[in-house]
Amino acid sequence: MGAPPGGAWGQAPGGYGPPMGAPGYGPPGYGPPMGMMQPQIQGSTGLGFLAGFLGGCIGLVLVLIIAKGPDTKKGAWIGFGIAAVLGIIFNVAMRH
Repeated sequence: MGAPPGGAWGQAPGGYGPPMGAPGYGPPGYGPPMGMMQPQIQGSTGLGFLAGFLGGCIGLVLVLIIAKGPDTKKGAWIGFGIAAVLGIIFNVAMRH
């Protein structure tokens, strides 16, 4: 009597590859049930920008502490940077 069609230990035909039905392996689109997947938190670049631009240092610090998404933090840094540059430009322009 020979080995079963899937190989001696349930491997793919030919004996190569992971065991059939092993987690993370299988046909395309096969994976954990939707309820078990973790949601991807991205954040909002626009809201972070507004917090950094309008809130200044306080807005930036609050976003860095509270926000979970990297896009929100990135937007806050961009907004804070633009506000700082505009503040310097306006300050220099008003003195001359």
